[in-house]
Amino acid sequence: MQELKSNFSACDIEAIDERMLELAGSFENPEFEKACKYTMQLPGKRIRARIVAIIAKSYGIELEKCIDSACALEYIHTYSLIHDDLPSMDDDDIRRGKPSLHKVFGEGIAILVGDFLQTKAFEILSSIDCLNAVTKLTLIQILSKKSGATGMVGGQALDLQNTGKPADLDTILALHKKKTAALFSAAFMFGAVIAGKPLEIIYSLETVGFLLGTAFQINDDLLDISESLTEKPKFSDLKNKKPSILTVLSEKSAKNKVEKLTNSAIEKLKEIQTTPAEIFDIFDISFDEEGS
Repeated sequence: MQELKSNFSACDIEAIDERMLELAGSFENPEFEKACKYTMQLPGKRIRARIVAIIAKSYGIELEKCIDSACALEYIHTYSLIHDDLPSMDDDDIRRGKPSLHKVFGEGIAILVGDFLQTKAFEILSSIDCLNAVTKLTLIQILSKKSGATGMVGGQALDLQNTGKPADLDTILALHKKKTAALFSAAFMFGAVIAGKPLEIIYSLETVGFLLGTAFQINDDLLDISESLTEKPKFSDLKNKKPSILTVLSEKSAKNKVEKLTNSAIEKLKEIQTTPAEIFDIFDISFDEEGS
């Protein structure tokens, strides 16, 4: 598989982390604020936010103009992780090496923090002063579709419905495309929309996002059996009978699928004449780091 290296500076990632906290605003309830900021301060790679920023940068847009949009997308991703961890869903006690939100603050507060992050994301997008009304509306439409029933939430539903049941390759790929790749595709689109690129470019980057997002999730399935896994027990997904590419493909075939998807994304980027070096910087070297 072609290596995808990252030179996205640590200071830019820190800027995203800081802005996420700033955008949360003031709270009347100190305990609820503590819960909200607990989850936002868990260590993460901010991959989706970084995609927005680097795509925009490749078209000449500085971080200041796209950081709020990037944070809004990261809010949606964070809320999805909170809800995924709940006992009624994936029932995970650990998130990014620390206790999951519901283990610290309880299930009810965890649900409400997720709800807050979801609604706040759209408030943020509607309030970005440096973007015109059409651009803001386009971003809202993209994020609502990619995070809803045809995207991430639809993928979460498929995940629950297929847990403990035999699933074929098409079902698992559809699940991965919705649950994980939909937000990746939104990130690629966000950068192009903010840069004012034509629809042809925006939709081509959407395809790139689906390809790389699906590859990312397949690799996450592979991480479940990796010796380097530390954030959760090895074989956790398979033991819990979660839908996984490894229930229908061998490890070798799954790795080949990742390589095929990645190469297709590279070819798509070449077609739209977007500088590959700029876009490959979005991902770390090899899809071999834990989590997202």
